[in-house]
Amino acid sequence: MPPNGGLALSPSTIAFTDPGQTAAITAGEQAYSGPVSVSATACGSIVTVAPPSSTSSPAQFTVTAQAPGACTLSFTDQFGRTAALAIGVTVTKGTIQ
Repeated sequence: MPPNGGLALSPSTIAFTDPGQTAAITAGEQAYSGPVSVSATACGSIVTVAPPSSTSSPAQFTVTAQAPGACTLSFTDQFGRTAALAIGVTVTKGTIQ
């Protein structure tokens, strides 16, 4: 039986300013200790996320910026409940030639 409430993410959005930056994400829900997985398909080469799944909630994930762009990671529990994490990568460094 699924727990009451929904899957929550902390933080709920991420804004990177440089490739290589990382952010720690916690995914969980009240009274739930089961697995949580993440789909990075929509993010292509913009970010990577590790691990792809966790066996227990709250779950810890690391997101690493790879290239400029915007995308959404989708986190899912074993009951199919999802939470979306909006991510933006804006490169603010460079040289003018």
